[in-house]
Amino acid sequence: MAGKQTYSDEFLLERVLEFSSKFGEQSKRKNFDAYYKCTPTHLTVLRRFGTWEHALLMAKEAKKDGKEDTNALVNTVKFQQDRIDKLESWGQLFVDVVKSSVERFNTIKVTAPKPIKIGKSHYEHANLLLSDAQVGTKFELADTMGKNAYDFDMFIKNCGLLKDAVQKIMQIHSASYPVPRLNIWAAGDDVEGELIFPGQQFFIDKPLIDQVFEGAKEIAEIIIYWSQIIQEIHVYQVPGNHGRPGKRGENHPRTNWDTVFWMIVQLMVEKCGCKNVHFHLSKSSTLVAQVFGHNFLLSHGSETRGWMGIPFYGRNRDVLKLVNALEIPIKLALCGHHHNYASWDVAPRCEIVMNGSWIGGSPYSTTELKTINSPKQIMWGTSRKRAKTWMYPIELHKIKKLEANEAGLFTPTL
Repeated sequence: MAGKQTYSDEFLLERVLEFSSKFGEQSKRKNFDAYYKCTPTHLTVLRRFGTWEHALLMAKEAKKDGKEDTNALVNTVKFQQDRIDKLESWGQLFVDVVKSSVERFNTIKVTAPKPIKIGKSHYEHANLLLSDAQVGTKFELADTMGKNAYDFDMFIKNCGLLKDAVQKIMQIHSASYPVPRLNIWAAGDDVEGELIFPGQQFFIDKPLIDQVFEGAKEIAEIIIYWSQIIQEIHVYQVPGNHGRPGKRGENHPRTNWDTVFWMIVQLMVEKCGCKNVHFHLSKSSTLVAQVFGHNFLLSHGSETRGWMGIPFYGRNRDVLKLVNALEIPIKLALCGHHHNYASWDVAPRCEIVMNGSWIGGSPYSTTELKTINSPKQIMWGTSRKRAKTWMYPIELHKIKKLEANEAGLFTPTL
């Protein structure tokens, strides 16, 4: 009905409460309508709440709830204010304590540092962990999602980079103390092989015989170069799994092309008259040698099985077993094979050093393990007191950074 006036419950209950406070709880229609001048009427209240008594009860409850809500809000505000006051007090107290504590140290006197003298008798040996060159490996960028490629030409470039890097590191440390000796720890997989896994013929650019002779020639040239600037070089060698002529267990354990590889290197070096280079080619899969009184254990690493491409737990277990079996304290346990550069403690006085590779990310690591590692070889120092005094991971060629072409593609396409 047009023009009909409506009232909210809250409005009507306020009028009921106001009227009862002036005229008492018993309502009188005449007084109610006269007091409010018929807006709202007494009849409106009765129609909305049924009886005057019910309306009065609801009005009292509404007033009670409102008062409680107001009190609760006031109490909450007061509580929060108290907390703020306390926090400010504690903050000021903390600042005062800090200031008073710092003031006590105003009298500290620090003497100027003096150079630490290195004894004239101090000298160190340099070490190079050399493994997983896999001469003869060939794959293209498409085989590693555009990240890496490797072939014999890349092996040659890596040889030059490694030759210069070792010389620079030797010169840096020789400026502080003598470094008369370089130990080369050859951990195997110097050649790629031919029958190591199905389809390998698609990922080689040289037959096995050329892998051995041409690769050995390049390594021999590097060692001869180093022998002219280093007083003494010792080569410690074990074979890897890629040097096998066939599948695992088909041939004699010592029948391995990695060993032939290093025999050829030895012959070439000796033919050049390098009297300061000494070779120690192992007849076993594991070699233990002493340097400065520290025992080093060298093995290829293929004896350690990885889980989902992670070899670290397995390597821990195998090294501890070998130490127990040999009954010799081992300071450094060296290996390659896994193409992961890493160094970690396996016991309080035993550390594992795992080498990288020359090839970096490969078709196998990309597709099966979903990893593309940088090609790295490790170099470190050894003194009388410490098996490892310093360490350099020497990075060979760079892994390519993917960039989108004009079509927005990052990886190679047809």
